[in-house]
Amino acid sequence: MKMKKEQIKKKVRERYAGAAKTGASCCGPSPCGCSETGTLEKSAGLQVGYTPEDLAKVPGESNLGLGCGNPTAVAGLKEGDRIVALLSQPSETEASDGLTTSIPADTTLRAEPVLDEEASELVIDLSSEFLSIEGPELPKAFAQIVWTVSEMPGVRQVRFLVDGEEIRAQNAAGAEQEGAVTRADYIALAPR
Repeated sequence: MKMKKEQIKKKVRERYAGAAKTGASCCGPSPCGCSETGTLEKSAGLQVGYTPEDLAKVPGESNLGLGCGNPTAVAGLKEGDRIVALLSQPSETEASDGLTTSIPADTTLRAEPVLDEEASELVIDLSSEFLSIEGPELPKAFAQIVWTVSEMPGVRQVRFLVDGEEIRAQNAAGAEQEGAVTRADYIALAPR
């Protein structure tokens, strides 16, 4: 029996809703049981690839075991990988779809970004090519990076270095900001 797309969606919704209401895993009634974590939700999260550190960052009642696993861990992504992807220029297909970037083409990441977990601050060291643009494109380049990396767990603010030296990032209005910047500095340049 072949199911239609809407029937499949309905079955998936029912399965997840049942798991949410009963506290069971999406795989069935408590297949993983409680382990040293003390809760089914934590055990399920561990079984699908989340670390104890990952689980400590989410509210206690969250059940990460309801998903398909930790996509970042499964893909082997590191914090710098998202930034490297952002620094890459759009492909021909992306450009034809209207995707653009204000980040200069030759900009590179000089070192692995450093996350100060206590301050929720990511320090990014870029090559000097980043500053080869001026005018309204420079705040846009800062905004692209800030909006992208602040989607990463634990990152609320970003401090920029160029060739190892701290710089003042320009906010959306082009004014230099002392210290780290946040999404609030780029509300006018928020992605659509």
